[in-house]
Amino acid sequence: MPDYIGTSNDEEMITVRKRGDSFPRLAIEADGNIKTGVGTTRPVGDLPFSSPITGGPNSKALQRFRTALAGRNAAPCDIFHLGDSITWDYAGLSLANRWTSVFRDTLRTRFPCNPAVVGGHGFISSDPTFDVIVHTDTMSTIDGTATAVSSNFGPDLNGLVLDAASEGMTITFTGTGLDLFYAQFGGGGTFSYAVDGGGATNIVTNGATNYAARNQAIRSLSVASHTVVIRWVSGLCYFTGAFAYNGDETKGIRSTVAATPTTTSGYWWDVNHYWTAHIPQLLPDLVTIQLGPNDYGGVAPLSVATFKSNVQAIIADVKSKAGYSPSFVLLPVWPLTPAAPLDTWEKYVTAMYEIAAADSDNVCICDWGLRTSMTAGTTIGGILSGDFTHPSTLGNRYLGEQLAQFVSPF
Repeated sequence: MPDYIGTSNDEEMITVRKRGDSFPRLAIEADGNIKTGVGTTRPVGDLPFSSPITGGPNSKALQRFRTALAGRNAAPCDIFHLGDSITWDYAGLSLANRWTSVFRDTLRTRFPCNPAVVGGHGFISSDPTFDVIVHTDTMSTIDGTATAVSSNFGPDLNGLVLDAASEGMTITFTGTGLDLFYAQFGGGGTFSYAVDGGGATNIVTNGATNYAARNQAIRSLSVASHTVVIRWVSGLCYFTGAFAYNGDETKGIRSTVAATPTTTSGYWWDVNHYWTAHIPQLLPDLVTIQLGPNDYGGVAPLSVATFKSNVQAIIADVKSKAGYSPSFVLLPVWPLTPAAPLDTWEKYVTAMYEIAAADSDNVCICDWGLRTSMTAGTTIGGILSGDFTHPSTLGNRYLGEQLAQFVSPF
């Protein structure tokens, strides 16, 4: 029996669905246009395995990003990746191998700057705890008894608490500059930083506001490996991450991977959602949102309605903090096999399509579920790791290249 079935609804359209699906995968119209997700459960689709210029909502939603991409020689094109362990990379073994790095590097190769710049790593988390366990190329270590907490302070929800002698972090990177992120608040303390064994510079985090995201710029470094040591000086401080540059301080394609394992949409849209205070610092042109698996079947799953409301609120707040609308790309993943899901995975995917349909000028879908053509508990060509949830190194490359194709103007 064939895997895919073609049906002719009328003289104007032929639809194609996978056997067993309740919705058509794509439709071929009389004029040759191809649409996907045309069934009742996927009202707005994208075009898998074809040109990413899909017409209609997708092209318009990507306009902000593509304009920034075109202007990369004179100003930065910034990308912000929000997600769970699939974005953070639970199984790829290397920061350089995760799909976000493949995506960034593919775009840098396709769209180089003139004159050329290498481009830096981008965002470095204040909590390398999981990185040390999984990744072989971690760029930072926690020093002393400093504690990394899910404070929602940093772009990736994390913050390093500094409140005692010898506490801090050591960051080693190759590049020409570094931004240090921290929280400013009433009664905040002081920490210091030193570059390559030089003298320490103090940063006072006391401020009038309840919480404000701040950054300290370190510039004019030689193109080489550098070490920045952060140390507690007094009081209570929250260090929330860093951003590494390599000639791309004022131009090029730059990336922030703000992903934390096990997170639901509720983690990102909690009562404070302090992380969005960093949006005016990062000013993304493209925001990818890869959420849903833990809402669907995590330790504390959330209903489809709550998931949808949270994602819509995240999008609205990012727009508000930026002062404009970035291009948003939602990333539904492949079918999963949790022990006790609240509902079907298809309903969570449908919610993402509904979000895009309601804001099609700014939001579009790159459907990884369609692009992988996998059923729950299976993998094709080793794209998934042994848990059938997280992408393998090969899968990370595949997904990163697929997304680069989707957002590229050609």
